[in-house]
Amino acid sequence: GLLNFLLRALHLPAPNWIDDPAMSLTTIIIFGVWTSLAFNIVILMGALRNIDPNYYTIADMYGTSGTEKFWRITMPQLVPTIAFLLTMNIIAAFKIYTSVYALFNGQAGVGNSATTAVFYIYNKFQIVGTPGVAMAATIVLFIIIMFVTFLQRKMMKKIGGR
Repeated sequence: GLLNFLLRALHLPAPNWIDDPAMSLTTIIIFGVWTSLAFNIVILMGALRNIDPNYYTIADMYGTSGTEKFWRITMPQLVPTIAFLLTMNIIAAFKIYTSVYALFNGQAGVGNSATTAVFYIYNKFQIVGTPGVAMAATIVLFIIIMFVTFLQRKMMKKIGGR
């Protein structure tokens, strides 16, 4: 709706977000970003409010630039929160089901162009009736999520120096 209006106002073609197989995953990504945006902003705002203002006062006393304050004070204080949000959003991306179901009327898009891992598991278990395949896919999804979480934790320990 609004995005198509803006594209038409700029004299650009408005894509068919739902019925074009090439746009299915893009539609899901935009929908996912839009739905998680409020949660991410609230958490980041809470983290920003938790930064002690005395750090900035002392930095001002030494004549620190705004860019330097951001990279030396703000970013290091936000790294744990960003790591948390990154982990939560990646796990949520692996679990996408309801948006696919809602956007494409219970299907996985035109020609299954919007099949996600959880939708695949649902389809194999409920529709096709092969619970063994669904269980194997569930275990693979679990292992992938555990591996990604492990990599992120390892990376954050390296960045945080802990």
